[in-house]
Amino acid sequence: MKHRPAAIPRTLRTALWAAGVAIALAGCGSEEPVVKKDALEAIAVGATARLAALTDEKPDTACVLYPYHTTVEPNEPDSTRINTALADAGYRGDEMEWTIVLASKAGVKYASFRRTSGLDIMASHELRAEVQAMIPQGFTPSACAPASTAGFAKLVWHERTYLVFGHFD
Repeated sequence: MKHRPAAIPRTLRTALWAAGVAIALAGCGSEEPVVKKDALEAIAVGATARLAALTDEKPDTACVLYPYHTTVEPNEPDSTRINTALADAGYRGDEMEWTIVLASKAGVKYASFRRTSGLDIMASHELRAEVQAMIPQGFTPSACAPASTAGFAKLVWHERTYLVFGHFD
């Protein structure tokens, strides 16, 4: 006599299928993040890194969403498309996360990172004079930038390691 496993009730099967679809649409699962955490951690303190060296994606525009931010400012390039995609994905800003968003003609992708003392983000609009002095020459902090010139600077301030997003002049 064959022993069959118990059948999964139809409502549970439907719920599991719907959850699987939602996860796939949200970009979760086995898909690689658009920028890997170890690539960001590998940037030397006091140095800069171009976005192109940190991702295999070929975006037109790159933006950073700082903690608590859920949208890109409306005056930024591709903001309407980016904000629509983030809203459709159910993106919500969080005090303990920051996010990099890459927009191309093919769509919008993003990766979120937990804030830690070893890897945090410093908002470009809140840089103090003493922090501005630590930014390497030829790099301008900004919330969004054309991907071809976008990148990060890395610095230590008050015993915390920060990335500053911006563009190369």
